[in-house]
Amino acid sequence: MLLDLHDELASRHVALCIVGAHAQLRDLLRAEGLAEKTDSSEWLRTLDSVLGEGNASDRPGPHQQQSLAP
Repeated sequence: MLLDLHDELASRHVALCIVGAHAQLRDLLRAEGLAEKTDSSEWLRTLDSVLGEGNASDRPGPHQQQSLAP
């Protein structure tokens, strides 16, 4: 299901950003292949930190990113 969501968003040039993922969830995400399709280095970050960075940098703002927090 998340791979389908990732692919649908990617076809619209929207990044799927997973944040706040704890150990068991990270294991499941890796097993499903999402580590290769998303920025797994952000999985430990908070939603606030990712959205704040989006406002402060050249990266797309929160209106262009879709985030999934557990």
